Parts: sequence; structure tokens; C-alpha cells
Amino acid sequence: DRSEEQTPEESISTPDTPESEVDNVDSRSPNPSTNRSTDLPAFAPGTQRRAIEFALGEPTRASSGLWNTRAVLYEDRIPGRADLGYLFDPGSGRLRQTEATFDPSLEIETLSVMLEGMTSNNLSTKIEKGLTAVYRGKVDRFDFVSGRRDRLKGTIQRDEDDRIYIAVWEADLHE
Repeated sequence: DRSEEQTPEESISTPDTPESEVDNVDSRSPNPSTNRSTDLPAFAPGTQRRAIEFALGEPTRASSGLWNTRAVLYEDRIPGRADLGYLFDPGSGRLRQTEATFDPSLEIETLSVMLEGMTSNNLSTKIEKGLTAVYRGKVDRFDFVSGRRDRLKGTIQRDEDDRIYIAVWEADLHE
């Protein structure tokens, strides 16, 4: 149960995000959402592939992934609004990168709940403000480092179709 874990310190690195754009965004929405993301379970790096497949069923697609991984995709987890993707270590089945793409019509609370789970409950105020800045179109990209000993890295960005892409990975994966 992750709720019993201590929340480690995190350091934030945002090389592509101007500080003023992120710091001047209020991360609280004036209209609380009733959407609790029940259709979008979030998994943090380190989760075993069998646990994800047990929760989500068979993936839409599976293929060789970047960085010597096995990629699986769950398209249309919310039809037309949310896709989930995972990169696994092919030997151990350990999740190395978790990612999701969202239609901008989804409530920010849904994205926030997902991001909190993807970061293993290490969603700082700074990361929340970065999500809000991307969601509201103030910046196109926000990069961060999180977790105990900065073990996780991530990005939140708008893609070419105006969808919001969130990825969180083990810090050594892209090296």
C-alpha cells in the first residue's frame, strides 16, 4: 500500500519551462470535478507488467520499444479521450516508463490524479503547477525530476494534435 510510504524529497529541474510561466499559475480549479479517474488506473515505474495486465486486460498493441524495452499500448481507455502506454524491461517485466495521452476536454483533476499515481504519490506543488500551465496553454512543455534520490524524471507537454502527453520514467532509462 503506497499510502503508507513516506513522501521523499524531490528536486525539480525545468530547463524548458520559464519559471514565471509556471509560478504564476494557480493549480486549483474553481470547479471541483466529480470524475475520480476510475477508468484510468495509474502505475508508477517499478510496477510489474503482470499487475498492469491484470488491471487493464490485454493491450491494444505490443511491440519492441525504445531503450531496449517492450512497449504496450492501451488505446482509447476512455474512447477518443485517453490512451495509456508502458515500457517494460523485457527480462524482468518491471515498468521502466509510464505514459498517457489525454484529450484536452478531460478535467484537469483527472490528469492530476493520474500524474500523482504515475509519480508514486510524489506530486509536488511545483509539478502540479507545471501540469496546470501546460493544461491551460501557458507553456507547451514542463520537465521535472521527482522521487527519492531523484529516481524519476518526467515531462508534461502538448503534442502536435493539442493533446496532453504525460510521461514518467526511471531516471536512467533514457541514458
